[in-house]
Formats: sequence, structure tokens, C-alpha cells
Amino acid sequence: MILKALKSVKLTVFLLILLASIAIIGTVIPQGEEAVGFAMRLSPRVFHILSALGLFDIYHTWWFRALLGLISINLIVCSVDRFPKTWKRMNASPPVDMKKIFEDIGRDQSFEVNGNFKKVLEKLDSFLERRFKNVRKKIEDKIGYFYLEEGRYSHLGVYIVHLSVIVILVGGIIGSIWGFEGYMNILEGEKKDIVRLTRKMKVIRLPFSIRCDNFIVEYYENGMPKEYLSRLTFIEDHKETKKELRVNHPVSFHGITFYQASYGISVGSYAKIRIINNEEKKRYELTLKPGDIYKIPGSDTVIQLMDIKDNLAGCGPALILLIRKRSEIRKLILFQDMEKARKRLPKQMLMASVFDPSSIKPYKFVIEDIPTRYYTGIQVSKDPGVPLVWIGFFMLIFGLIITFFTSHKRVWIKVEEIKENLVNISVSGMSNRDPVSLSKKIRTIMEEIKGELRNEAI
Repeated sequence: MILKALKSVKLTVFLLILLASIAIIGTVIPQGEEAVGFAMRLSPRVFHILSALGLFDIYHTWWFRALLGLISINLIVCSVDRFPKTWKRMNASPPVDMKKIFEDIGRDQSFEVNGNFKKVLEKLDSFLERRFKNVRKKIEDKIGYFYLEEGRYSHLGVYIVHLSVIVILVGGIIGSIWGFEGYMNILEGEKKDIVRLTRKMKVIRLPFSIRCDNFIVEYYENGMPKEYLSRLTFIEDHKETKKELRVNHPVSFHGITFYQASYGISVGSYAKIRIINNEEKKRYELTLKPGDIYKIPGSDTVIQLMDIKDNLAGCGPALILLIRKRSEIRKLILFQDMEKARKRLPKQMLMASVFDPSSIKPYKFVIEDIPTRYYTGIQVSKDPGVPLVWIGFFMLIFGLIITFFTSHKRVWIKVEEIKENLVNISVSGMSNRDPVSLSKKIRTIMEEIKGELRNEAI
């Protein structure tokens, strides 16, 4: 009962429709990281239902893999069940003297030749042996038959297509189970071997480490990035392999593919600040780390560096200071690139005292230096099923070409003596598909035979 169901074509159609429907759902509902924003707009109940069904990561759920496996089994069972009949039909040897094939032929499928019957047979036999392979013949008293065929293996086209789909599905299952997608940010000069997975809240360790030797970014005149690249070194067992990673030019190492995805600037662990006392004309140069406290000599003013921001409000590196003066506590935000801040932030915001480096009298606070380094954002992907998928697609194309552009053509030629020195030649055939191509083939053979016999003295 189960075997009968598995070899049902109706089951194949149903499974393919189900697969297409799931693919549509996977397109409508964002997948992976893109699903976060979508999920936040849902009610808790709907979110839990969709999450329980795995609809935020459909292509990595157990039931989707099971569906692919069931389709593969269905195709295998269907193919195995029908293949013996196809093989028998493909290798069948019809009789050479099949008289029935000539019963209903049209007038354009036969012609007469003046000449001796035996000589016509000899010339025709010689021509067919040169022109075709494996010509079979049967000669009687005043009648002769020739049989030829081509495209026998066109029957296998559909099975190559079935096999290609199975290979593609197996490749997809392998990639779904043993593949991964993640990302890693590496500072210039830093070495890392940890990848944070995008679909799972966990990290994995690579069997090698990657060092970013240099990051280069070029800009257009309007400030937009023109090109950026990472010079990377892959280190494994103290052996180094250098590669350049560019946008749209991924690199691969040990079956893992790396894509240049993003970049940014990361601040260091300290900042250099200059404090100017406008009344006493004194300057204080200090280096602070987040959390450090500094008391200005001869005063009751205490400074604490609260945080160093990589890119505050899109204006670049900035410092957040907390300043205590007697019982008053003030917050001060300093941008390293104040011109950029003036262009990006509203004027009303910049007029606030928190952004004014001279708002705490009699001092003026100036950023001397915030050490920064570029980091490169790399997308990391491993899909061990990709080679199988590529093989499957090539097999699919090959199978479709065989299925739709070739056919098993069988042609019979009958040579019959009507009377002395007058011979009738008839050509007929059959094909497993594409009757138009068969008609063209018959016409071509007839024209070639006419040309051959016309050029020979019989």
C-alpha cells in the first residue's frame, strides 16, 4: 500500500504544489534576521504560533527537510517502477520487414527509379552503410527492406531530469543540515576565528583564524564610499595564505566563502583630552579610559569619562563626559569632528549646553585624539551541498535537452521491383515524439537516396 502510494504521479504533483506553496510562504514571511522587525509587529499569540511552526526559518526546519526527502523518495520509486518498461521499449528490435508500416503512407513517401533491381539494392545498401550506423536489412526475391534508427537514448531524458532533481534536493538537504551563514567583524591588525551565526543565537569556531592586515576605503566627492577592500591573511597550522576581499568578489578558503559586507570605525580604549582654563590661561593634557576620574588641580571640578562612542548619531567618534562642580553635575558630549556634527544635527539641538564645550565656565574641553581603527564586516557562508546543486542543474539542462530536442526515430525503407528495370522505393517510420521532426527526417532520407541513385549509373 505504501509502495503504491509512493509511486503515484498524483503524489508527485501534490508534493510539488506543497513545495511551491511553502516557497511562497517563505517569500511573504521574512526569514532569518530579516524576520526580527516583522515579528515585533505581531501579537504575542501569532508570534508564538509562527515561531513554533518554524515559519521564520522555513528552509532549516525538520519538516521542510522531510518534505524534500519525501519528494526524492517519490521520484526514485516512480523512476524505478517505470524504468524497466522504458528500457525494454528502448531496446526493442522491430522486424525489418514490417509491412504494416507502409500501409498508409502518403504519395510523397515513395518514388520510382529506372534500373535493375539488384543494382539499385547494391547502391542503396552501400549508401546506407556509409550514411548510418547499424543498418539492418532483409532481402527477398523481388523486395528488400532496410531498417535504421537514431536517438534511441532519448527515452532516458526524463530519467536524467528525475535524477537531476533528486541530486538538487539532496544538495539542498546537505546544505540545510551541515551548512551555515554568519558574520564576523575584524579590526585592522586583529585575528579572529569566531563566527556569529545569523539564524541562531550562537557562535561557531572556524578551523583556522583570519587576520585583517589592512582595510582600504575610497570615497566619491560627495562622501559616498566608492570601493572598499580587506587584505586578509588566513592562518592554519602556522601557514599563512593572503587574499584580497572586495565587494562582489568573494574569496573561498577550505570550502567556506567570505563576502565583503560592511565596514566601520571602532574607537580604542582611551581618549586624549585637552582642558583649557580661560581665566588662568592654563592647559591640562590628560588621557582617560572609560570610568576614569580626573580632578582639575586647584579646583573643585571633577571630570569622569563615561563612554567613548564609535559613531554617535552618525557624526563619528564622540566622548560622553560627566562633570561635577561643587554640587552641580553636568553632562557634556564632545564630537571629534564638530563640522560633521553641525551638518547632520539640527541647530536647535547643537545650541543645548550639553553640546557646548565651553558651557562649563571657565573651562573649554577639546578632544585631542580618539584612536580609531577600521573594522571589516565579513559575511561567512558554508554550503557543502552547492557542488551537488550545480551538478544537478547541469544534469537538468542536459536531461531537458534530450527530452525536448531529441527523439527515437525508426525508419524503414522498402525496395520493390514493380516490373523489369522499374523499382519503387518507399520510406516510412515512427517516433516516440516530435512527428514533425520525423517527417523532416523521412524527406531528407528520400532526397539523399534520390541524389545518390541519380548520380550512379544503374
